[in-house]
Amino acid sequence: MSNQTRQLGGRRHKLVTKEIEAALPPLYSTEETPTDDKRVIVKFFSPYSQWTWFAVEGERQEDGDILFFGLVHGFENEWGYFTLNELADSYRGDLPLVERDCYCGKPGARTIAQHVNRG
Repeated sequence: MSNQTRQLGGRRHKLVTKEIEAALPPLYSTEETPTDDKRVIVKFFSPYSQWTWFAVEGERQEDGDILFFGLVHGFENEWGYFTLNELADSYRGDLPLVERDCYCGKPGARTIAQHVNRG
């Protein structure tokens, strides 16, 4: 499946736009930034569970995938790495299990603390 097909699938929007990709700080570039002050560039979520991925850094890899670093709110809150393909390939039948929060605001507009403490 091509990256374009993978990104759109049953969605009506791309998981990562050119604007979002351009706004991603390179991996490891926010290491010195206090955790609560890290800027969320893109937020992904599963509408069928309480899982949420907050990307604060990311880079396109040689294979065309994007490797993100950010906070994953799943069974626990945990900082770690995840890829665009991992999110884009999450389906149950024809139903995409991960979406981008299109109403999260402009990339980098809010910090992790502002997102997580919203309730």
